[in-house]
Amino acid sequence: MNMNYLPIIFVVDVSRSMEGERMTSLNGWFHSFLSHCQHISECRDIMVQLAILSYSSGCKWMYNELIDWPLFEYKELSAFGLSDLGGALKTLNEKMRSFDEGGFFHISSKRYSTTTIIFISDGNPTDNYVYYLNKIKQNYFFKSANKIAIAIGNNAPIDVLEELTCKKEAILDVHSADMLFKPSMYLDTFRDDMPYYPEVE
Repeated sequence: MNMNYLPIIFVVDVSRSMEGERMTSLNGWFHSFLSHCQHISECRDIMVQLAILSYSSGCKWMYNELIDWPLFEYKELSAFGLSDLGGALKTLNEKMRSFDEGGFFHISSKRYSTTTIIFISDGNPTDNYVYYLNKIKQNYFFKSANKIAIAIGNNAPIDVLEELTCKKEAILDVHSADMLFKPSMYLDTFRDDMPYYPEVE
């Protein structure tokens, strides 16, 4: 019997406005989220795979591939610089494709549940993100992904996050670190009825 995989990709704003309590809470939350991956895996009989793309003045993958959650070693994030969302979308687009095309997905040998992408941000982009947003919206893996966003604080870019998720209901609007970083809040996001793609013979 083939293992089924659930990719969860985080796209995280680590610009200077995330300094202090927000970044401390974010790092703590990611450690907690890893333990909740066991619950998600057991409930759905599936292997959760993780990737984290952080962006500020530039962007960077924590690892250059999807990692099975038991093997994922979280590296603390730091806040600095601007908020280059466009660069992050360009980089994400390059990985939202098959492994043969330089992307994350081994579609010839693995069966994936619909990818979940979680955007986390507390402020407006500082680059021209619209061009790369329009490009990634043409990407099959992105279009079919389950997308949610976490808007942190009073200055979070709700309109931008709505463009990313395509629906306002997918935005979790929070105003304090205590409200935000409770992993149990996100378990309902990984639904039992999410489809698989593609079917592997």
